Amino acid sequence: MRNFESYGIQAVTALIAVALFGGVIIAVVNGWARRTDFSALYTAGYMVAHGDGRRLYDLREQQVVEAELLRRPGFLRIIHPPFEAVLLAPLSWLPYEQAYAVWGALNTFVWLFWACLVRPHVPVPERNLEYLLLCVSFLPAWVALLEGQTSLVLLLLFTLTFVSLKQNKQFRAGAFLALGLFRFQLILPFALICLLRREWRMIRGFTVVALGLGVLSIAAVGPSGVADYSTLLSHMALHAADPVYAVIVQSMPCVRGFFAITMSTHFSAIWIGATIAAFSAFLILFAAWWWKRQDQRLGLASLSQTFSVAVLVCMMTAFHFYIYDLTIALLPLLLIIGHSHRQSSWSRCNVIAAILFFPGTYVLLLASDRMYMLFPVLVAFFLAAVLLRSTPLSGSVGGDRC
Repeated sequence: MRNFESYGIQAVTALIAVALFGGVIIAVVNGWARRTDFSALYTAGYMVAHGDGRRLYDLREQQVVEAELLRRPGFLRIIHPPFEAVLLAPLSWLPYEQAYAVWGALNTFVWLFWACLVRPHVPVPERNLEYLLLCVSFLPAWVALLEGQTSLVLLLLFTLTFVSLKQNKQFRAGAFLALGLFRFQLILPFALICLLRREWRMIRGFTVVALGLGVLSIAAVGPSGVADYSTLLSHMALHAADPVYAVIVQSMPCVRGFFAITMSTHFSAIWIGATIAAFSAFLILFAAWWWKRQDQRLGLASLSQTFSVAVLVCMMTAFHFYIYDLTIALLPLLLIIGHSHRQSSWSRCNVIAAILFFPGTYVLLLASDRMYMLFPVLVAFFLAAVLLRSTPLSGSVGGDRC
């Protein structure tokens, strides 16, 4: 990774890093770190590291271990795939606060490295200072950082997938995409879009890595543990209202959250489920058809636009999707703003992007417990992205490269 060339920008980058990590340290000092989502990741890593992986998805065992480790009220369920616990297991050998701080430092590095990685593909803002401030002003990413979530890593993997496709490295792109299967609800729709486009080299790369992660999962929790995980997921999907699973549908700004809430007073669960499935299928099929059509017309010149639309579809169709998952929206937001640079429809994209960047949007929706109402904004941005003229940008990319 090369630093920004200007010494002033280097200094600002260092200050931003201090500010980001400072938020993590404050969470440790005031005790809030023990109430974050990282506690479930830490518990999962601890159970695998200490030979208790086969009972990783036993809710009672989870509660016992988490209570012993954290000694605080409340219980956060472990619902992520087994291989993620293996990868996070080394952190469990540290005391909880130290592990949270190390994970926060890694996420801070990932965030700034991502900003540097994507900069050559984002011509606006032209000044690096404005660009950096834009990158770190996205509230969902702050939530992901302070909650100790894995969303920033997923953002980086989506970006590495995009960069690999830009370099015509489809197998590598598929491999990077598969590494994000710890949030499979966001990855599988993208993989399905690629499958429908018949991108076989990308699918081969995806399959190879996915099989490797499957083997790692079986090694960590055994076949019975994998079966328990499948059972847990099916129970969560079929019994979302059960408080034991803590599924908060109204906090999901996606197809599921929007239709489950807006249709709940007039339609049965069967009709709601059918509507969610039909709308999700339409979005995925449209994204695959439209990407293939644009690719035939313009090739890689339209990749910023088509890739962004596919990521937006993944977000909207995800079955389990909260505010910290919106972190991955940073990539399509910046790519679409850059792609629409100097186009007549730039202002339309800019207005919608401003709504998504404005912290007050999330504060208002969280305060009113109506995060599902962000879904129409995502739909509007999706439509604005599709309606952009698909023409290659003229001139070089603005700003210094990293």
